[in-house]
Amino acid sequence: MAARREITKKFARKYAKADRAEKGRLLDALVETTGWTRDHARRAICAAAARKGAASQQQRKPRERKYSYDALVVLQEVWALAGQPLGKYLAALMGDTLERLVQFNELGCLASRLSEAVLGELRYESGDDRPLPEAAS
Repeated sequence: MAARREITKKFARKYAKADRAEKGRLLDALVETTGWTRDHARRAICAAAARKGAASQQQRKPRERKYSYDALVVLQEVWALAGQPLGKYLAALMGDTLERLVQFNELGCLASRLSEAVLGELRYESGDDRPLPEAAS
């Protein structure tokens, strides 16, 4: 993959200076060299021309956190207690499971982290807007 990126970078320098007929020939040569489709090769050349330096030196922008730290800890516990389902299945059963775990005080070890804001974050992801019952004393 790195070889393809470097080849594409080399073609991108020539492609930027070429006229229309030469660009077509360069695309054909890149398609034959890499095995890509013509459309993908054109997009790869444009991306390589915009890139500064080698592809391995490019840094991705880190993603923003989706959950607060407390919500993440509670979510991990709910996931473990629910039998470690896949994400889409956990999202589907999150509302009911979270409601029951709070109602029967099964998240007792995480009581200090259970705030209305944390529960709101987890409820929002499950698509369930029902208020949760108060924890059993």
